[in-house]
Amino acid sequence: MALIGAGGMGEVYRARDAKLHRDIALKVLLERGAADPHRRARFAREAQSVAALNHPSIVTIYSVEEANGIPFLTMELVEGKPLKEIIPKDGLPLERLLKIAIPLADALTAAHARGITHRDLKPANIMVGADNRVKVLDFGLAKLHEPEPAPLGVTSFPTAEHMTGDGRIVGTAAYMSPEQAEGKPLDHRTDIFSFGVILYEMATGERPFQGDTTISVISSIVKDTPRSVTDINPALPRDIGRIVRRALVKDPEHRYQTVKDLGNDLEDLKRDLESGEVLASGISREIVPVTRTSRTWVMVGGLIVAFLALAAIVGVFTRFRTSPSATVGGGRLALLLSSEGEARSPALSADGKMIAYIAGDAGKVHLYVSRVAGGERIRLTDDSALKDDPAFSPDGDRIAFSRRRPDATRPEICLIPALGGRAVPVIPDARAPAWSPDGTHIAFVQVRRGEPEAVATAAADGSDVRLLLQADAVYPFFYRPAWSPDGSRLAVSRTGGGILQEIWMLPAAGGASRQWWRDPPGVFSADPIFTPEGGGLVHTSNRGGATNLWLMPIDGKEPVRLTSGTGPDESPSVARTGAIAFVNSRSRATLLVHRFGGDTRTLTTHHSVLWAPAFSPDGREIAFARNETGGAWHIWTVAADGGTPRQVTSSRLPEIYPRYTPDGTAIVFQTWGSEPRRIWRVPREGGQAIPITPARTEHDEYADVSPDGRWLAFARTEAGNVRVYIAPMAGGEARRLTAAPSTTPRWSPDGQWIAFGSDRSFASGIWLIRADGTGQRRLTQTGGWPVWWPDGKEIGYQTVSAEGNEQIAVVPLAGGAPRIIDALHFYGTNFPFDVSRDGTRLVTSNSQHLSDEIWLLDAAQTQRK
Repeated sequence: MALIGAGGMGEVYRARDAKLHRDIALKVLLERGAADPHRRARFAREAQSVAALNHPSIVTIYSVEEANGIPFLTMELVEGKPLKEIIPKDGLPLERLLKIAIPLADALTAAHARGITHRDLKPANIMVGADNRVKVLDFGLAKLHEPEPAPLGVTSFPTAEHMTGDGRIVGTAAYMSPEQAEGKPLDHRTDIFSFGVILYEMATGERPFQGDTTISVISSIVKDTPRSVTDINPALPRDIGRIVRRALVKDPEHRYQTVKDLGNDLEDLKRDLESGEVLASGISREIVPVTRTSRTWVMVGGLIVAFLALAAIVGVFTRFRTSPSATVGGGRLALLLSSEGEARSPALSADGKMIAYIAGDAGKVHLYVSRVAGGERIRLTDDSALKDDPAFSPDGDRIAFSRRRPDATRPEICLIPALGGRAVPVIPDARAPAWSPDGTHIAFVQVRRGEPEAVATAAADGSDVRLLLQADAVYPFFYRPAWSPDGSRLAVSRTGGGILQEIWMLPAAGGASRQWWRDPPGVFSADPIFTPEGGGLVHTSNRGGATNLWLMPIDGKEPVRLTSGTGPDESPSVARTGAIAFVNSRSRATLLVHRFGGDTRTLTTHHSVLWAPAFSPDGREIAFARNETGGAWHIWTVAADGGTPRQVTSSRLPEIYPRYTPDGTAIVFQTWGSEPRRIWRVPREGGQAIPITPARTEHDEYADVSPDGRWLAFARTEAGNVRVYIAPMAGGEARRLTAAPSTTPRWSPDGQWIAFGSDRSFASGIWLIRADGTGQRRLTQTGGWPVWWPDGKEIGYQTVSAEGNEQIAVVPLAGGAPRIIDALHFYGTNFPFDVSRDGTRLVTSNSQHLSDEIWLLDAAQTQRK
């Protein structure tokens, strides 16, 4: 009927299928290609592969035909415009970008799953209908259109978008990956780079790599780092900048490894846009400058109107009273470091000119320091110890940090000159150092073996150690203390476990501590650090949905949001100038089933935490707790061989730690948070949950049901002490089983024994006791969270490797050295696991590290009113 497109190797016609009475497209291989038998065979073979792709965003191939010796394809006729014709000069609105990009990622995922790599992905090969429906064209044909294996060093180009008189291929070359431009072997990751180029162009209206000739474009692809999309279009949230930046990493090993991961990040951003956690307009990038002024609103020069709009949306417009102060945040947001590896724990010097941080390099973790203004970084350490928590001394001459040597079980605090020198250990059994304002003392968390954690202080040389606050059964863990600018008090985050931290205040000289504010259920506050004048605490919180930085005024006024976006924004460090450094660390939770002696399979992934999975008695289903961005925790289930997860519970309180009843009809779980925790039971298919333990003023938690279904073992807190109790499932008085601190009980398969840990750490050891309370003995000196093997002869438990990540160890009850399940590799710790009743499978969760970015939020230059 009509010629509708042509390329260097073929032509596309609009045609009419007379039998089915429909318009179709015919793609015809040009005569010079049809004369080559090898190309004809590849044409048919690859067309058959693409025809097997049944995906709504991939053009459908109906058949492979031949007429007069010329092969051709009958295809779906796609109505719409090529993407290249609908991208405006300043880029697409973010909402429309995502409507196009997400199905495009889904289409590529489907093709890659079939082993098909496009290798010619560009806006000209993507059709967009009037309803934003996306169709990817020419799948698999890019392989055909390359010459046969080229000599070493000769580049194989994809199809030409347009040819100039001298044979330049500028249009298509702009979308090539570096490995494609250099003629290297290609895999599916070349499409990921091309996708990144398309995302860049969609976001900004510009191509990231440009030049006047093919060679100059290729040179730019191989050598140049493009400007961030958020620099070109400041209205975009930094999340899209991070996604594009990761897709455009030149080394395929450090790029997104699958389009599925890239698409998941786009889905997360779309969800946060729809929920209001991220704003698509320029308002989303305005950060509230916090200064305490006399009975006036906080303002930023000409941004009053934008600020009012932001306040109306996120509810952070706040009054402050007179107090001389440096402004905290509110200025320019700049990316200091982006890494596919580990980069964390940023620490600014007091003058804001230097930054220290921890980063991975060649399998080791090192302490680095560099100038904020730019320049080469200096590596301060060169050993295999695990390092964390750097902190500049007030004069900027020294850095305190914690490290744990491979042969040690506990960390120590060291001092090192800020520009290089020998690291000197000063405080053993300690982590998270914080300098006093005068530089004479260090506050830290003490972690001695066999003792509760404690907040303590010591002289800078390690002498004069003083304990200020010891952990208890309700709050067994401390994180990062911070000293007030006047040296009179300390802020510290503490928790009953997991991410639900609270911020407490205590006198630096010793005395009563108290929780500084109380968050709603599911909301946490962590990483406190004082503002330069001491009038507020910069901290991390999810009170606005995503995990961002907030400022809580000391005088009890409403908190102020300092950063926006999907987060998580964590580990803030504040300079005297009011500048804030923080890390944005991206990871994805995975639910894994490992078959002993076989493979490990991912059942589901999630943007936030998946935790404490358990097999059903028949081994066909897995229950687990899932965390949402807004702080909610609920119980979900999924088929053990994969499928769509299903939500089981939905109360206002966080719900965690599911365990099936032995008959498989119900799931036992607990509530979680600052309110008294309680153990509940819900039908396996969902429905009304009923309490098992009574309402109390203290916690009942971490329950396990006996094999006969008659008894419940659980941890109960009384007068600040946690012990293991058992109680009838049908109701009745609970009986204390242990005298010493104990938690996380698990019944043996025969119901005769209970294994437990003395606390919820991974170093306190595993204990055994009979169900009647006799025969208590210690099984291991380290580890925590025991799990019985189905034969009752072994117990598995969580422990921590020399690299600081979880390991699962298994120890025989009859004695002998534990063995490590080395087929499982974790990132981080606190991943409870379970073993199927037939002993063939293990289920756990894990964290998949994606990227780390260190950002600097400058202080706005406002004047006191």
